Amino acid sequence: MGTHHVDARISIHAIEGRIRVRLAEEVLEVSSGELVTLDYARPHDVEAIEESAFLISISWPGGTKEERHAWKQNIS
Repeated sequence: MGTHHVDARISIHAIEGRIRVRLAEEVLEVSSGELVTLDYARPHDVEAIEESAFLISISWPGGTKEERHAWKQNIS
């Protein structure tokens, strides 16, 4: 997928197989049935280690884009 981020909190649920989630400071291997959550705008990359299916859920915050970015700067 290439490293990217989402202006929201997300969860990545491995439905089948195994995937690798690369973060700036660590690499996680997620197996079938496991769930990973990432906080707001955290850069990541997802790669299949084997034939896999996964579900990404996005929890969009409210407000305008400017309000979301101001909120992000306040929590950093």
